[in-house]
Amino acid sequence: MSRYAPHTAESAPAASRAGLDKVARKFGRLPNLFAVMAESPAALDGYLALHGNSSRARSAPANGRSCCSPSAR
Repeated sequence: MSRYAPHTAESAPAASRAGLDKVARKFGRLPNLFAVMAESPAALDGYLALHGNSSRARSAPANGRSCCSPSAR
């Protein structure tokens, strides 16, 4: 099984650096999940986009109900 070393903002591929900077500003540090994911700029960008979309979707349901509550079905 391959092992991936966590990157820093300096050691990450150039295409991943903007995403890592954004994460570091948001969390106040660089969590290992993102530091390892930086090896693949496409994976990091995709995860950040997915995470951003799901955060917005959870923050304010349009109908005032939770997506997982029995009344939402």
